Amino acid sequence: MTRSLALLLLAVLWIGGPSLRGQEPEPAAFDHDHGPWTRVLAAVVRDGRVDYETLARDRSDLDLYVTRLSTQSALDFARWTKPQQCAFWLNAYNAFTLQAVLANYPLLDMDSLRDVGGKESGKVWKQRRLPLGRLFGTGMEVELSLDDIVERILRPQFRDARVHAALCNSCLGSPALAPRAFTATGLDRELDGAAHAWLADPRRTIFSREHRRVEASIAFDTYRQDFARDQGSVEGWIARFAPRDQRTWLAEPAGFERRTLAFDWKLNDIELNGGK
Repeated sequence: MTRSLALLLLAVLWIGGPSLRGQEPEPAAFDHDHGPWTRVLAAVVRDGRVDYETLARDRSDLDLYVTRLSTQSALDFARWTKPQQCAFWLNAYNAFTLQAVLANYPLLDMDSLRDVGGKESGKVWKQRRLPLGRLFGTGMEVELSLDDIVERILRPQFRDARVHAALCNSCLGSPALAPRAFTATGLDRELDGAAHAWLADPRRTIFSREHRRVEASIAFDTYRQDFARDQGSVEGWIARFAPRDQRTWLAEPAGFERRTLAFDWKLNDIELNGGK
């Protein structure tokens, strides 16, 4: 009986073994806390600027994160909630922008990524090199550009003007890079925080109660319809997310004049201009 039982067990293992050995391991579940990206941001972001020199010396977490974004299953992505997808695209834009800086760092004789490929070309944001097209809805292995993420995905799919406060194009004139990842569970609060931080930064928005005037980003002109859709007007959006001590006079019937602040294209490198 003992010998018969042993032979039976061997037979079972022989039949089932190859099948079991041939199974591929299940891919790891996507980290919706975006841990590797938060580690990158915590290590190199200081007051909205980026320590690119340090990041260039050790980019292992950035490369790990970008690889994870690039290999995400389209089938799984389609099952995600809207906040999960939105957080993914916001973080992807910012992470791939850092990667683009590192690909050209140091930017010798250039002010910013805008100058890569020719003075004032803006070529980097238009190049379709991001392997994320299968997540866009076509299911095809096409490549996207940074501009595509904004114009073809974030704006039409999520219809929330706060995303403009969450995206950093590596220039001093854009909203500052947050020191942590956007997450699905905290997305509404995090987008509110990004909008408030954008308008509270005196380098990016200037309030003058005396002259009833606000000097703000050119983004309010470029994406006027997004802000107007959400708050009735650009001025209404600014009044909604302005610093608390500015809101009363901004909301008064007399209104205020909005002017466009000159955009600073210089790289948001912590080493430039003594970090000022």
